[in-house]
Amino acid sequence: MTKSGASFSIVGAGRVGSSLGNALVDAGWRCDFVVGEKIDASGLRKIRRHLAGARVLTSPSSLLDKSNIIFVSVTDDQIERVADELAGTDGINWSGKVVFHASGIVEVDKLAKLRNAGACIGALHPLAPFSSRFEPHSSRGIYYDFFGDRTALIVARRITKTLSSKLLVLGSERERELLHVAGVIVSNFTVVGNIAAGMLVSGFVDKKDAKPMLHGLLASTVDNLSADGTSGSLTGPLARGDLAVVKKHLESLENHGLLLQFYRVASLLGIEALLKDEKSPERKSKLLEIRKLLEA
Repeated sequence: MTKSGASFSIVGAGRVGSSLGNALVDAGWRCDFVVGEKIDASGLRKIRRHLAGARVLTSPSSLLDKSNIIFVSVTDDQIERVADELAGTDGINWSGKVVFHASGIVEVDKLAKLRNAGACIGALHPLAPFSSRFEPHSSRGIYYDFFGDRTALIVARRITKTLSSKLLVLGSERERELLHVAGVIVSNFTVVGNIAAGMLVSGFVDKKDAKPMLHGLLASTVDNLSADGTSGSLTGPLARGDLAVVKKHLESLENHGLLLQFYRVASLLGIEALLKDEKSPERKSKLLEIRKLLEA
């Protein structure tokens, strides 16, 4: 018996499933099965290290009628196939079981055959970046978004409480789509901005200096964002309403087509954020001038 009396199984032994499973095991839950169609020796070692006691299976149809909570943590394009295979597995009574998939964008109804078989279903998606480096504690102390059946919601609340995390309950697939886009913008576009900045300085700043320099700037920006909010964290020529400097930037990027487009679009979004909070007619006029220049 575990501390909490709860047990679960994971279908999909990737970064998200492994991290989530490890966090729950650390909290006293028991992992019954890990299903992975292609688990190599390194993957087996990781499972034994982070999901001690779990039995490893190579096919969803091998899953036994043991866990009441099952996480489907395969790639988005495999979720429906795996759900259909699970629903057709002999010997499993799905009544009273809860099945989650971990995608932020795939519709909950891709698990519909499991619902038809008697299970409660939902999408429980971690709002965190899972990079190529496995971090066993990435699933703790974060936000999760949820959409699905009422009973699945009760279990989702229990899971996120166990993981010292917060649950954002969404009301539609449309809301899930918009939140997923927002997450991609914050996570990936931050990386893209760092890449773009690195490209611009690569010709005259040594690589050993460029990385810590830009990462230090990024870390300071994140701190400012947490403390001062969006418009209070914008700095440089946009915050000052400095049209001349923006002109120089655009001229400097004339031979960098994609970076020029990136600068224009990102700056326009910054201008819109500043205009919402600006009270001074003079400063608002300057911001509108910059917007006109960027749109040209």
